[in-house]
Amino acid sequence: MSVFAGFLLVTSAFLHAGWNLLGKTVHPSPAFFLIATLFSCLLLTPAILINGEDLLSLPPLIWQLILLTGFFQAIYMWALAGAYKHGAISIAYPLLRALPVLLIAIMTVLLAQGESLGLLAMSGIILVSIGCLIIPIPSLRGISFRTFINMSCCFALVSALGTVGYTLVDDKALTLLRNNEALQLSVNEISLIYLFFVNMSASVWLCCIVLPNRTSREHVREIVHKHLSKTALTGFAMTLTYALVLISMAYVDNVSYVVAFRQLSIPIAVIFAIYLLKEPGTPSKLIGTLTLFTGIVLISLA
Repeated sequence: MSVFAGFLLVTSAFLHAGWNLLGKTVHPSPAFFLIATLFSCLLLTPAILINGEDLLSLPPLIWQLILLTGFFQAIYMWALAGAYKHGAISIAYPLLRALPVLLIAIMTVLLAQGESLGLLAMSGIILVSIGCLIIPIPSLRGISFRTFINMSCCFALVSALGTVGYTLVDDKALTLLRNNEALQLSVNEISLIYLFFVNMSASVWLCCIVLPNRTSREHVREIVHKHLSKTALTGFAMTLTYALVLISMAYVDNVSYVVAFRQLSIPIAVIFAIYLLKEPGTPSKLIGTLTLFTGIVLISLA
């Protein structure tokens, strides 16, 4: 993995931890993420206006992949809202960030998508996953699977599956776009255009979740009247976070490295929670964070 890709992913990790903590303060819901995603589309509109003619060169398969990744994005955000609604961010966040690491590694090997993982990278991925699972445990003396058997963790698992889905689809779609000789666009331009349509697709799927539900429709009105500024800021941070990740995919040999390195957002979120939200810095959090960081270092050296 190149130094440039590492820089993009570290920046993305800070942004990801930030918008999750911000979103938690307004009790996120599918309605919240729908409005945030629409703001993301608004921010990316100039990229479409500037490069509108090039969209005619997009192959039909790309539009199918955009529809599919939007579905996975909507599932991810719906489940993320459920995880935060039913539990603490210190439990849900590490889980939904840890599980995709192992799932992506397994699926990329099975699908032969990207170069095979070396021993150093696999060791790092395992350490990242172990660290993510240790962080939410209240005490190292009381390790129990019951800690993870609740609604929040179930939603976190679904959210992780959504992450796996859109990451694999994005990698496939962006590879096709970057290898399309008919598109006279830079890596950054392709990423921004793709991100616009992904957000549009996710918005359509989120509308299918929100609009039929009366409570969700009422929540839309509440967000517009009371939390619009925070929602807009979340949408901006989500856009920038995702854009940096998409761009970084052009500078790595295997998408598993991207998924694993992004877990740096977990120790960042833990530090934010301890110093900003005054949450206790338990030994399990500190040990888990150190284990996770060690894994990230191994992945970056692979």
